[in-house]
Amino acid sequence: DFEHMMRLSVRIHAVKSAAQFDSSASKIGRKVTREDVENVTWEDIQLGRSLSAIQHAQDIEAMRQFARNFVRKFHSFDVVISPVLADLPHPRGWLDMSLDLESFDQRLFGDLKFTAPLNQTGQPAISLPLHQTHDGKPIGVQFAARIGDEATLISLAGQLEQVLPWADRKPKVIAE
Repeated sequence: DFEHMMRLSVRIHAVKSAAQFDSSASKIGRKVTREDVENVTWEDIQLGRSLSAIQHAQDIEAMRQFARNFVRKFHSFDVVISPVLADLPHPRGWLDMSLDLESFDQRLFGDLKFTAPLNQTGQPAISLPLHQTHDGKPIGVQFAARIGDEATLISLAGQLEQVLPWADRKPKVIAE
């Protein structure tokens, strides 16, 4: 299920973050501290440090099982269509790195219900800006194919670009 997959993803990522920041200490000549990073990053590092190697290995195996089961469901379809995001684009700053890790992850994963499983399985997918909001923000449509069938997606994208060209559509740029 999606919630279980996301919990696994959070823990696996946290272990990788902790390892990365711990190894960066030798490069910068000191340990990374809370003052060096955003709150979300610091809590991610602390979570990673708190997990055992056994838990990490179990999480990786559970993610592999999730991927095998998910991929199996796609076998009888040429292409599966979904939105890219579960909601319309949020205002800038909505994914605030000063939030606590759980609140940040809830916001992030709330939007990634369609893309995250494919990222975890390695299935080919393509996101195309086929629509726009009334104020010009792009709304993406995701197309996913079976493992190894990138050719179908590339062909489909080419055909869609011919009938729904998006190259000249540009959202307003906000600069501060």
